[in-house]
Amino acid sequence: MLFDILKVSLGFVCLYFGAQWTVTGAIRIGNALNLAKAFLGLTVVAFSTSSPELMVNLLAASRGYTAFSLSNISGSNLANLCVGFGLCGLFSRLAVSREVFRADLIYFCIGPIVMLLFFFFTPDHSLPLFAAIPLICLIGAYLYSKKSTINGTDVESNEPKRLGSGIFLLILGACLLYLGGELVLRAAVSIAGTLGISDAIIGFTIVAVGTSIPDIMASIIAARRGENAIAVGNLLGSNIFNIFLVIGGTLIVYGNGLTTDFGILMDYCLVAACSVLFYAVINWTKLSPRIWGGGLLGIYIVYTTIRVVAGT
Repeated sequence: MLFDILKVSLGFVCLYFGAQWTVTGAIRIGNALNLAKAFLGLTVVAFSTSSPELMVNLLAASRGYTAFSLSNISGSNLANLCVGFGLCGLFSRLAVSREVFRADLIYFCIGPIVMLLFFFFTPDHSLPLFAAIPLICLIGAYLYSKKSTINGTDVESNEPKRLGSGIFLLILGACLLYLGGELVLRAAVSIAGTLGISDAIIGFTIVAVGTSIPDIMASIIAARRGENAIAVGNLLGSNIFNIFLVIGGTLIVYGNGLTTDFGILMDYCLVAACSVLFYAVINWTKLSPRIWGGGLLGIYIVYTTIRVVAGT
């Protein structure tokens, strides 16, 4: 147990520096290539920080742990949304631009809704193999829609062009994020196994939070630096990648449908409800970031507590 705690601590150190270097590298690349920071956050940073979810799910799928794969993504997306945006809203007063992220917020909501449609309209409430086709097509359409936002004027032109060092820091940061995520993940699973926690709860809580730490920390650091576009884009992009790319890839690797249970259905219902609620708050209200940030954190704490106590 003590060795696992030490591994968790080392993992957090790797995640902290990995998040810092990923954001710094993305900013330098954007400055050198005149790329919009929102585009960087939604693509490069989001994909880099989503790599733990992708690797964990592909490994789980190759070994037949289908429910684990689904609960990992629902837990990760809920953590990104409630904990990531919650902490950024509370401590950095993060502003989400409706104009810049309008289309991204729509894809952000579409993902969990598409999952629920498959769950509720298939006879056994599973995610069928053919669902990989629309999921992959949707991530392709999303990336294609970003081509008009590649160039931007939000990159500071008075900074030196450091493309090489930016790429190096981005790669180094992504590697550290992955290493940190692996350390936290493996140690947390070991601790949970020692304490007798079920696989379903591990997937939704410990594993999901462990793989979401890179996304959350990268956005918090970006928000604290005033890089709102990268902070928001990373969390939105991570949830979009998790649904369309990671689950689509999981289906392809597994080669069959993914089974669900009542707990997984409730998880995705909450992810969908929170995503739509977040979209509504950002688009149609003027709530303070501290209010909606605190509300999101509260939802996460209450639901996770219920989930763990229920043990489903």
